[in-house]
Amino acid sequence: MTRWLLSLAMVVTALAPAWGQERQLPVLVDLVPDPATPAAAVAGAELLPPCIHGDDNFGLGCCTEPAPSYPNFPAITTLGRYACLDSCAVETVIDVRIDLEQPVFVLCDTAEFAVRVTPLLGGFPSMSGKLRAKYSRTWQLTGNGIKQIWRFLLNGDLALGNEVLVTSPCPAPPGGPRHHFFGHIDYICDPSQAHVDLLLDSFSLNKLPGCISHAPGTARPKTGPAAHYGNSYHLVAPANFSFTSGGPGNLIGGPVFGDAVRSSFVGGCFPSTYSCVGEARVQGGEYFSANCDICACAAFPCVGPYRHYGMSVPVDCNGEVTILEGARGVIPVAPEGIIGLDLGGWSGGLAPQGSTELFVKYGAVSLARPCLGEARGDHTVFGVGTYAVEGSEPVLFSDGPSDGGLPISTFIDLQNSLVPQSSLSTGGVFCTTLADQFGAPAYGDVVIQLNN
Repeated sequence: MTRWLLSLAMVVTALAPAWGQERQLPVLVDLVPDPATPAAAVAGAELLPPCIHGDDNFGLGCCTEPAPSYPNFPAITTLGRYACLDSCAVETVIDVRIDLEQPVFVLCDTAEFAVRVTPLLGGFPSMSGKLRAKYSRTWQLTGNGIKQIWRFLLNGDLALGNEVLVTSPCPAPPGGPRHHFFGHIDYICDPSQAHVDLLLDSFSLNKLPGCISHAPGTARPKTGPAAHYGNSYHLVAPANFSFTSGGPGNLIGGPVFGDAVRSSFVGGCFPSTYSCVGEARVQGGEYFSANCDICACAAFPCVGPYRHYGMSVPVDCNGEVTILEGARGVIPVAPEGIIGLDLGGWSGGLAPQGSTELFVKYGAVSLARPCLGEARGDHTVFGVGTYAVEGSEPVLFSDGPSDGGLPISTFIDLQNSLVPQSSLSTGGVFCTTLADQFGAPAYGDVVIQLNN
């Protein structure tokens, strides 16, 4: 996995003429290291670079208020790929340039940053907007030196540019002016690349078909052509990504080997009363898949890149064990709780963590939150799963970085979807009400982290 690190200004000046010619331009990062960022301790006789940051401090005890510890996340420019799927078949794929600003934290576990997507071929849409980034977790990789990953779950509205498009509804979502996308970003510290700063490991944004994105009960229900019933839209980076055209890939499912469920306290006057809460530990369980693959929004039985998933996962909070489950029957398109799209995967020299497959997740879960005094409730969730076909050995901080790792190759991360409804001023402080909905820029007060 070869990456070159250059000044962003130098890259734009020197390489701008070649944007349309070079498909797999490496990740470009512009970051001034934070001297206050703590370095990890010595591993054996090797002094690790500052970007090997160590634990994030969310695992210090369920119901405790953590003091989160993060590295300095960079602004990034990279090449990626944008695709439109029609009835689950890949119709359009183009190369794009992706500019991501440096994240700025607005809550203890939530940051925001701007994104701009520029197509490298005429007739295709540019997009821009602001993304909300919910921090999920960090883990380390061993086997070929020590690396560290940090994952955020993303969602936000993107607006299309004024370009004259080739066709509709592919390659651009119909209607607008706002289009809600969700996905993830993984940052990596990789000392083998002879640099001490963070790089982009992987990135995705997704707008699923209208039977999901604009179904009744979502934040923006639609019908007719504006609902893009059979079309979905996807953005990924790095650019060496192959989109799945149908049929299952490697399946995410089986016994769960950790990790955690983290809640947050919203309080009576969001966002001023919002606070983070320590993680509750996952104690095994099962994340299982149905036997039949489908095409969401289409009547093609047992054919397609989607699959239904459920779960039954014990979660221990200070000795009180509750069961995290898929919420059956809450969302029609996800009868077992979760529906997952096998979007494709990265391979080759820029592949994150070796060859990696990407799954897009949406659905509903049922869980109790003892720390917040909440009985069992259903929560709409979205997120991703990544399956590392090959690569380094993952090590979870929840099980101790010195334990030698667990037999895991899959990381599944979900957050719930709380959409702002209205704001009232109380003593000069604006208090925002939130509702459990999908399909508009959302905050989250639940993060679910699973491995198998």
